[in-house]
Amino acid sequence: MKKMLRFNLIIIVGLVFTYGCKKGDTGPAGVAGPAGPTGAAGQNGIQGPTGSANVIYSDWATSPTASRDTTVDGTCMRVRTLAAPAIDTAILNRGLMITYMRVGSIGPYQLPYISDAGGAVNQINCIYKLKKIFVYRSTYGSCRFTSTTPGTEPVLINLPQSIEYRYVLIPGGILGGRMVYEQNISIQNLKAMSYETLIKTLGIPENGSNFN
Repeated sequence: MKKMLRFNLIIIVGLVFTYGCKKGDTGPAGVAGPAGPTGAAGQNGIQGPTGSANVIYSDWATSPTASRDTTVDGTCMRVRTLAAPAIDTAILNRGLMITYMRVGSIGPYQLPYISDAGGAVNQINCIYKLKKIFVYRSTYGSCRFTSTTPGTEPVLINLPQSIEYRYVLIPGGILGGRMVYEQNISIQNLKAMSYETLIKTLGIPENGSNFN
């Protein structure tokens, strides 16, 4: 009798373990945690601002030509020539053209540049033509090229070869009747910017040209 009870007890315990350890249904997959932050790039690996595709800019350069004296529409001026092969008819008719000058630590200044250099009010300005820029200097109220010319007005101020120039060209676009740049910045606002603000806005490097 004891053997029978012991045998039945073994069977019951076995059944309990058999059904009690049965594998249950697979639970839902856990949600993956957020990815950890990516390490910062080293200083030498930081990418600089991307330049604007439509902007054409020259490097700083002096005029390779000697100055010459001429008269345009009754204004006496001293003129030098800059090569600007990127200036085409489309840019002349609809584009933005800005020229800057500097000499030593003075500048950059956007043309026209007005000063009292030489004791007379004068300006340095430019005229844009196909493939070239004429930079000129005129003295207000004067058409004396040399000190031997009769008259009481001051002599025209020299346009020295030491002056460096840099130009920026942008093809034109129209938005709402206004000429604008691709970032919807008006031409007037671009021209009103300082040199430092403009090259930063357009992604222009401190030195170098992107047009040969």
